[in-house]
Amino acid sequence: MDERLWVRDEPRPGAADDLAEMPLLTVAWRELRAGYRDQRDQRRLLLNVLAEVAVEAHRLRRGTRAGVDREQTGRSALVDEMASAADRLERILAGAGVTVVAPEGEPFTAELMELFDNVAQVPVAGAPGPRVAEVLTPAVFTRGELLRMGSVVVAVPTAAEEQPDAANTG
Repeated sequence: MDERLWVRDEPRPGAADDLAEMPLLTVAWRELRAGYRDQRDQRRLLLNVLAEVAVEAHRLRRGTRAGVDREQTGRSALVDEMASAADRLERILAGAGVTVVAPEGEPFTAELMELFDNVAQVPVAGAPGPRVAEVLTPAVFTRGELLRMGSVVVAVPTAAEEQPDAANTG
């Protein structure tokens, strides 16, 4: 290594003895690495905040649907305000490249198994196969990258429907 790159100053108070003899290139490399780590940590924090906002927007939207179901005669001002807030949050998230996946009522396929944790199963008579009964937390993506897995309750056919009755076959 070029001798001109060596730091030969007296050690500063509180600095380790080896820093005085460390090449300038090594010091610069360590600073770059520390800066990269800080940026990476800040990006992770930002993505976690976006995922939290997306989950809360989904819960808000779900709450407005529940409010509409309870009030068949008319919508209250609170439900309208909640729906408006959910719309604004969803527009902001879409502008930031965040996508929320909440496939309520769809078949629980292998693709969805990779995105959602099956936290509970509910037997349903007449169900054609496993379906997403309720989305507890949605899966959140940003520009194609999975930020957070979701969790769902899956409706499954009852045990009598899954297996043919052995008494009737014989």
